[in-house]
Amino acid sequence: MEYGEEYGEVREIRRISVALDPETFRMLREISNRKKQTISHIVRTAIRTQYESELWERHPEAEVYVDFLSGGENVILSLELWDAMLEELNEKASNEFWEIAEREGYKRGVYYKSIGLGNLQDILKHIQHKNWFKVKVDKNCYTLTLIASSARKLVTKFLGGLFKALNIDAEVIEFQRSLLIIEK
Repeated sequence: MEYGEEYGEVREIRRISVALDPETFRMLREISNRKKQTISHIVRTAIRTQYESELWERHPEAEVYVDFLSGGENVILSLELWDAMLEELNEKASNEFWEIAEREGYKRGVYYKSIGLGNLQDILKHIQHKNWFKVKVDKNCYTLTLIASSARKLVTKFLGGLFKALNIDAEVIEFQRSLLIIEK
């Protein structure tokens, strides 16, 4: 098997020499034996892993997504399913549900406060990664363009709880597919 075939491609192989101290060579040989893979394969994999780990440097927002998903508190939904769920909730949800949405916002606000994040702009930019809305900032005025117009009530309730937790005095004005937040 030539280099790259395991990834569905064949490339020219280039030979290089690398000087390793005895301990590093021992570790390399141990990994090779344990995984039953060639030293060349282990080195290629290590280089590829290093290269891919630099994703954080090239795309720092990726860390936010990993943080959201790794705790098991967030899920990924298709936009169609998200919209359908919200339409159903808007029609049939009890007041208790909307109180839960507000409490979740409050809980998130307490979290932001605990990590020292209290600036509304930074918070909205962080929440934007959940893909509920896109934020446009103009001084103390924030326009949230909703990904799904059916999310208007949920986002408004969530933000209401968040603002309470952070003692943010802001007015939320609802439009068809956007929210205007004016920080006082």
